[in-house]
Amino acid sequence: MTIRAIVAMDEGRVIGCEGGLPWHLPDDLRRFAQLTKGGTVVMGRRTYDSLPEQVRPLKGRANIVVTTNRYAVYPAAVRVVSDLAALIEEMQSHRDTPFWIIGGEELYRQTIDAWDEAFVTVVHGIHSGDRHLPPFESDFILTQTEPGNGCDFLHYARRVDINSVSKTPAS
Repeated sequence: MTIRAIVAMDEGRVIGCEGGLPWHLPDDLRRFAQLTKGGTVVMGRRTYDSLPEQVRPLKGRANIVVTTNRYAVYPAAVRVVSDLAALIEEMQSHRDTPFWIIGGEELYRQTIDAWDEAFVTVVHGIHSGDRHLPPFESDFILTQTEPGNGCDFLHYARRVDINSVSKTPAS
């Protein structure tokens, strides 16, 4: 099972403002669609609600919403789980598909220790916002940087602790 985070943040780690994005970057939206297509996107209720109505649920992907709001109503195509334990159970039953954590702030915070990779768009500048990406970089290695229009696309892979890797004897 592969768990990836995908997020756009500004240089001050802002990822959202009043239920939306504080920027509009078509290149980032295209990259998001290309990377997550065919996988499973996992989001909190507020992130799902922030998606434009005409695109939710996100097409070409399985959609999972993590929410404790038992009164929320979702289309049949959306799987709803009530907590992280239920999410992990769902992920284990679909091991062959990549899982993409797409927000929001609390879901990033709760799942950060499970990420294998992080795809981060760093939006140039500082924006007003009320949601932030928690620090994660100390457990990851920056493997790729690509310039974009008004942003940079970064790829991180989780550091491997060589002391925890099992060693096989040489033949």
